[in-house]
Amino acid sequence: MELQDIKLTNFKNYSEGGFVFHPKLNVIVGLNGRGKTNLMDAIYYLCMGKSYFSTLEKNVVRHDQTFFRLDGKIDGCRVEIKSQLGRQKEILLNGGSFDKLTDYVGKHPIVVVAPDDIYQLFAVSENRRIFINNTLVQYDNVYLRELLSYNRLLKQRNALLKSFQQEKRQNLVLLDTITNQMAGPAKYISTARKQFIDEIGPVFQSHYQIISGDREQAGLGYSSEPVETSWTDIWKKELQKDLITARTNSGVHKDDLEMFLNDKAVKDFASQGQTKSYVLALKFSQYEVLKAHSGKKPILLLDDVFDKLDPSRMKFLLDHVTTEEFGQVFISDTDENKVPDMLEDIGQSFQKFSIQ
Repeated sequence: MELQDIKLTNFKNYSEGGFVFHPKLNVIVGLNGRGKTNLMDAIYYLCMGKSYFSTLEKNVVRHDQTFFRLDGKIDGCRVEIKSQLGRQKEILLNGGSFDKLTDYVGKHPIVVVAPDDIYQLFAVSENRRIFINNTLVQYDNVYLRELLSYNRLLKQRNALLKSFQQEKRQNLVLLDTITNQMAGPAKYISTARKQFIDEIGPVFQSHYQIISGDREQAGLGYSSEPVETSWTDIWKKELQKDLITARTNSGVHKDDLEMFLNDKAVKDFASQGQTKSYVLALKFSQYEVLKAHSGKKPILLLDDVFDKLDPSRMKFLLDHVTTEEFGQVFISDTDENKVPDMLEDIGQSFQKFSIQ
């Protein structure tokens, strides 16, 4: 995968901006708040059709504007994304539009490593599910459709449960209809997630051993409720609880990615260095899985990940991501010279962008 160039219009703090990139290494430097991360997010948006850092479209549009536009060339193909508040966004590939975002996602695999990933992945299970989803949707289009279907039905079911309490009456036939429709997507989602964990687990262990110097044994697990029963049976069993709480208490929206070091939960005892190593290993493993399924080297975005790293750890990471195993890499840093100097020391050619 190679992003040759990108043009931004009204994207976050950019009224206009244009960049032509190096095919292998790109270093984006500048003080915080100047737009380094926003440029990274524009690259992610161009590949995925959505922001990595914001779920609300209005937060992507430049202040006091009503639209934004991204235009870039990826592997020789021209990609245009146009979005106006209150209207459906338009995505075009070589002039041809996509009726649905689901038809576009996965065409340009990409992996992001950002500072907040360390906190977010250990904070709540929802963020760990997002990590799994973000990987699977890039190579399994059926998974994306089933996930969207499940989330739509879950929203309907929760709204119906809430209405039962508000209106003091129940339509259990309608509730049962929605519940039965959720079973198919739930089964596909949980099966795909289990297969993903089985696949990424050994890869992750290898990466963590390299990054940590083989000091601990790291592992991954997948926590999901059904073992020998179906989701339909679980929902029937928990019906009274759902009616009392006015929400769906079980389902794939409660699944979790379990993270271990030496057979103990990482969040319970790991140091800051261990958690950072764990997340880096997880992201590099995500990269390998996407590369294996897509047949392409994903674009890799490293956003301010070198902050507070000692020089030896920095050199290790730079040596790692500049190998032939990785494709095009984008690195952002607040220090004007730190990363460029280290790349020069190891003899790597790159393009530097100073964001003022």
